[in-house]
Amino acid sequence: MRGQIPAQAVTPVAQGREAAGRLVHAWRTAAGLSERSLARRSAVARSTVTRLEHGQIKPRWSLLSALAVGIDPDRPKELLAQLVAAAGDDIAPESDGWRRYRRRRMERGILRGDVPLLITIAEGMRLHRAADEAWRAGTAVLNGPGALDDVAALDEALRLLDQSRALRERAGPPFALHIGKVRISVGFGLP
Repeated sequence: MRGQIPAQAVTPVAQGREAAGRLVHAWRTAAGLSERSLARRSAVARSTVTRLEHGQIKPRWSLLSALAVGIDPDRPKELLAQLVAAAGDDIAPESDGWRRYRRRRMERGILRGDVPLLITIAEGMRLHRAADEAWRAGTAVLNGPGALDDVAALDEALRLLDQSRALRERAGPPFALHIGKVRISVGFGLP
């Protein structure tokens, strides 16, 4: 994220779709996001972001939730609460069909890498992958011809395996993400 969003970027005087739109616009610009990038990060159409910011549509709870994730994935509940408060009674009814539609759009966006994950999850995934790469490199050195008789190769393998262990400790325990019907396992593959 390019900029920090103030805890209360806008204090809406009136409630309704216009107030929610002004709040989204203020947060989006404070975060340094274009309408297109917010739409991509939220798995919604750019025109939806534009129309909401101009008060032309009555938002659904699921849309506000998706936008909160797109604006700041580390505090979506806080942002959603402020958006719902700003919208007041001017929220469109939510049906099971709309909830399924929004959930599937978010799932596809996460799997494509468009919708950001919590920083703690993304960092854990990055550290586990780096630990796996260091482990593979260390074992590749050990499996090389004559590596067990070469002190320099043994030292390099030890360095890489120690690096892998340190990264794994920083990454924390293995975990699995279930996104729709897809399961992403992180940190289970290598010791």
